[in-house]
Amino acid sequence: MAGLEEAFDRIGAVVEHHLPLTHGAGLALAVTDDHDTLGAVVRGFADVASGRAVRPETRFQIGSISKSWAALCVLQEEAKGTLDLDVSINEILPWLELPEPYGPITMHALLTHTSGLMIGVEHAPWSRIDALRARDVPATMEPGERFWYSNLAYKLVGFALEDVTGMPIHDILTERLIGTWQPSNTADGSIVSTAPDLAAYGRVVLNGGRGGQGELLDADQFARWIGPHVATDEDAWRYGYGWDVSTAGRRVIRHSGGTIGFTGLLEIWPDEGIAVAITMNGGGSQEAKDAIATYALSAVSSALRGETLPPVEHPPALDAVAGAQDLAGSYVGGERAWELDPQDGGLVLRAGPLAVRLERWEAEPDTFAVPHPAFDRYLLRAVRDDSGVVVGLTHGPAALGRDGTVEPAVDPRWTAHTGFYRSNDPWGAAVRIYERGGSLYAMWPDDGAEFELAALDDAWFAVGDPRAPRRARFADPIDGVFQSFDLNGGIAYRSFEG
Repeated sequence: MAGLEEAFDRIGAVVEHHLPLTHGAGLALAVTDDHDTLGAVVRGFADVASGRAVRPETRFQIGSISKSWAALCVLQEEAKGTLDLDVSINEILPWLELPEPYGPITMHALLTHTSGLMIGVEHAPWSRIDALRARDVPATMEPGERFWYSNLAYKLVGFALEDVTGMPIHDILTERLIGTWQPSNTADGSIVSTAPDLAAYGRVVLNGGRGGQGELLDADQFARWIGPHVATDEDAWRYGYGWDVSTAGRRVIRHSGGTIGFTGLLEIWPDEGIAVAITMNGGGSQEAKDAIATYALSAVSSALRGETLPPVEHPPALDAVAGAQDLAGSYVGGERAWELDPQDGGLVLRAGPLAVRLERWEAEPDTFAVPHPAFDRYLLRAVRDDSGVVVGLTHGPAALGRDGTVEPAVDPRWTAHTGFYRSNDPWGAAVRIYERGGSLYAMWPDDGAEFELAALDDAWFAVGDPRAPRRARFADPIDGVFQSFDLNGGIAYRSFEG
């Protein structure tokens, strides 16, 4: 079909436009209908050092897209009568002894990320030690009260499957679904796949729970698998069992995934009967993956209906800032005097003789990277008042006001805490602790996330929202200076680096 061939040519152009903005090395994409893969697009490198290009058969880790695999197996076991989704996980795993201060944590709560448990720490991706460490970090809210994404929850799901089947989770997934290589044996994100194989998994959804070898789930099980069951933190999105679902306008079933060095996305448009699988090397921008997926499915859908294909449009450059004029002005804090100057659709930070063009930080609004060695340790964040007017800036420990100087406030309580800490956990290899305005903050350099540390009882701190299951504490003081930082059982140690 000529229209389909042109659609994939345009999809390739869209990938070429977006890939440089993701900081990813390579990408593979496959689009399928409910019968077969319709086409694939590959760009970039599977291995940069050797110059080996990505091919359709290149394997990528797909991260949390794996969660729906585990959920499917849970529903199969429920149908056999070996798993009850409405009893405490402690009944299923008597060795677990997980605290339940707000009520029973059920398989349903684990599958829907409403258990109240922490996101998890990678003590070891091939053992049950994460579950044992979770005894010391109990849930902070009633199960079912709030969506809070938890890899730990799906690790427990995998352990439950292992106990009732007598098989390791990687063998369960390989035997019942698509044969895959798995670098770890946990259910929260262990699968390696090619883009065409991931598209084949999308066909299971397009066919209502039927795979190449027959029915995997009956109609009732399939409906419960997809859900949705609970609201998420994102507008218009709800969560099923391992699936994000939106019914705002077009019905969409999807899940993204990320591991160290890889990201992916499986997006399904069930009413149009098509799905797209994207696998990538590198961190991968969610905004870019979303744009590529939407274009790919729109183009293929148009081609199949014989309609005009959507035009290929260039994405905005990273240094393009919408509403730059709202941030323009002078900002002063202590000895710092900075200017934000709108220029050619972006923003330039001027500090003394330096002029640096800011880049959008897609994970957070009003947040910018400052690509210069004098500023790149921290992200630059705009501070708005209740009416939405920008009144200041923060840059790590520095605060600057737009209408008047912000003088640094120092609280001697935090001198023993501040510093740079390193960990062996690849998901949180480093954390920087600093004071700003008399309050203590933690910042993770890998993604720039910053949270205030609010002191609780028993020397613990809430990390950000006190209701969220994120708890930290400092320990091992020497000469009054703490040497370790414990976040939900994951330990980072003070480094000589400032």
